[in-house]
Amino acid sequence: MTTRVSTHWMAFWNTGRTARSLISRLIDPIRIAAIVPHGEARDVLKLVEELQESHEPRERRDYLRAYPGFSAIFRVGIRKPDAATLVELPSTLDQTMKASSEPWTVLADAVTRAVKVLERTRDSFDVVLVISHCDGVQASSIRKPTSIYTTNVKAVTAQARIPCQIIRDDKALSYHCRASVTWRIGIALYCKAGWHSLEAGR
Repeated sequence: MTTRVSTHWMAFWNTGRTARSLISRLIDPIRIAAIVPHGEARDVLKLVEELQESHEPRERRDYLRAYPGFSAIFRVGIRKPDAATLVELPSTLDQTMKASSEPWTVLADAVTRAVKVLERTRDSFDVVLVISHCDGVQASSIRKPTSIYTTNVKAVTAQARIPCQIIRDDKALSYHCRASVTWRIGIALYCKAGWHSLEAGR
């Protein structure tokens, strides 16, 4: 098992050197935008701050390495959203969804409008975090039928040429092992923002 950990980590590190070198010339820091449920703005700011910190694993210790911090891994910085790049969904969204026969469509439409707002400041961010609220009426819309909501959000952001990472607040904001969370989200944000910058720089 030790060999597997070492091989997995070194493979990621060695094969990524060239890409990291190129990406750091094009994009540093990686600037995060966010679309969040109403009232969760502080939570997403805290999440981005956590990405910059180190975390020890609390699960799968025979496989999961300590997370040393975003800059230590990727050699680029990361910047949290500001007032212009953080959009909260309407406070009335849950009520509107409850009144609809297709609440997942209402949720997707709300995210679509938020993406349109972010398009006005497209030069100010590199990748957008879309936080899905997994409590109450929004939970059923995200989980069932999952594909409709996620497909709509991905289609809208792709059309706007905005790299997007959809995460659930119950997994990203409250999951007990912060090393696991930061590894997963850190790699996803770096790859999506980095690949987009490489494509744009060609």
